[in-house]
Amino acid sequence: MGALRSYLMAYLGERIIIGMKQQLYAHLHRLSMGFYDQQQTGSLMYRVNSDTGRLQSFIANGLQNLLRDVAEVIVISVILFRMHWILAIVVLVPLPFIVWGSHAFGKRIHRIYHRVWRIGSQVEAVIADALPGIRVVKAFDKDRYEVRRFASKQHDAFRASMQASLLSNTFWPALGLLTMAGTLTIWGYGGPLVLAG
Repeated sequence: MGALRSYLMAYLGERIIIGMKQQLYAHLHRLSMGFYDQQQTGSLMYRVNSDTGRLQSFIANGLQNLLRDVAEVIVISVILFRMHWILAIVVLVPLPFIVWGSHAFGKRIHRIYHRVWRIGSQVEAVIADALPGIRVVKAFDKDRYEVRRFASKQHDAFRASMQASLLSNTFWPALGLLTMAGTLTIWGYGGPLVLAG
């Protein structure tokens, strides 16, 4: 059943992305020349491919996980409140901290990933600018300049990715700690109730 669900979500993601890419490509053709004077080709290519790829990944994987997790929380909360409402409240004590922490993390990681994506589009722009004009680059002996420019952008992309990795690798263990605090709270409050019968 899980394999069928994953296949259907992948199919849905592919169909949506095909339509989006077609609409986006048609939109790019409707834009004025002034727009293209201010944009780099590689940057636009990166955005079309990378952004739609991330959206496809979310549709194929993230959306089904989000829906499943929300449904689980609702069902478990209803069952817990029907069984023992005080214990249900105790279980939900860490929830506001988890929501607040997730919101703060989301805002911060969004800024960092925006920088990662912007630098990634700059890397693509360097490639898209240099390779089609490789004859001109070689004619003016600018090979080393282009290689240094590419390396500089790659180094910027690496630093931004490592910053995102550091934040993620700090946040997820902290979230796990909050979840564990909820589990310990359940044991601390619910354990004596179970032992008392």
